[in-house]
Amino acid sequence: MIINRAYIKLDNKKYFPSIEDVLKQYFFEVEIISKEDVLMVLTNNNESFLLQLTKLHDSLVMDLNTKVSILVVPFFDKIFIKYLNYVNNDVCTVFDVFLKNINLDVVKEDSKIIIQSIEKKDLDTIKAFLMCNANSCATANELYLHRNSFNYRMNSFINNTSMDIRDINTLMFIQLILSINK
Repeated sequence: MIINRAYIKLDNKKYFPSIEDVLKQYFFEVEIISKEDVLMVLTNNNESFLLQLTKLHDSLVMDLNTKVSILVVPFFDKIFIKYLNYVNNDVCTVFDVFLKNINLDVVKEDSKIIIQSIEKKDLDTIKAFLMCNANSCATANELYLHRNSFNYRMNSFINNTSMDIRDINTLMFIQLILSINK
């Protein structure tokens, strides 16, 4: 089950209750956490999450006449909240924001912090997975592992990092931060 996460920032906090109601209409099962001036949105297994958020954004901007910035993240961490300021009334993934700002020191430093938080065995496994074009069977063969052992390692990576590599946006983000830290 893929877990989707996003931060939503509004110019006007008075619209928080309205947005929470709309989010519940857009997503079947959704958890919404209000933290300061940001909403944290968590939903399961929504393969069109980014598309739904884009539709939601467009509708909110038109209906409420306010700025709404949405950042899709691989996991919730204070490290990503500052990047909402880079979104500016749009919907972006953290991959998009990091890629657009790849030369900034803050992006380089945050990429390094994220990489350093991953255990070496998990990092080696994910690097092999990426070099095998996200093919589980090929990666298991390259690592001389039984397919079940490889799946165990992948699940371990997901549990240890909260980054679900079955989600393409998360996988691209991991590839990017690995590239930044070569």
